[in-house]
Amino acid sequence: MLVNLLSLAISLTALIVSYFAMAYTARPKVTVRLLSARERVAGEVAELRFRVSIKSWIRRSAGDLHIYANFLPNLVPISAHFGSTLEKADSTVRVGKGGAKYVAIKGIVLSKREPISYEDFVVKVQIPDIAGRYEGWTTAFAYGWADECGVARFTLIASKAVLEPETTNERS
Repeated sequence: MLVNLLSLAISLTALIVSYFAMAYTARPKVTVRLLSARERVAGEVAELRFRVSIKSWIRRSAGDLHIYANFLPNLVPISAHFGSTLEKADSTVRVGKGGAKYVAIKGIVLSKREPISYEDFVVKVQIPDIAGRYEGWTTAFAYGWADECGVARFTLIASKAVLEPETTNERS
């Protein structure tokens, strides 16, 4: 009887220690979603609003996230605005893999314990003059992790502007 209780206590202790080891060493998984409308007018400068949130059920927080908003060569990023009130900005556009252009959003901190457990950021992009479908993606990295914390793809649809017919005020 005593051996069974001792075995049960050791097993429960090992389970608790394993959980805490997993919780503190697991990389944070985040999800980034495009909130703005996907359909845009060709040639316009669009503000794309993204939301980043934690999707990991083990990790409750993610600190010092670096998110890279990537756009294929036809889309031209202009700047990124981030921070809790979008007070930070970065207008350095870099060229990455396959000629994709990207802007970096750095220093985002998320916690599931906060009442608002997500953060938004805005990327200004020049939409091409030619109507069509344009691809982009975001890649998130957390401080201390070489592996990504999440990749999200999105598609923008550029269409020609529809001109409103002119109304005439004819009096008969």
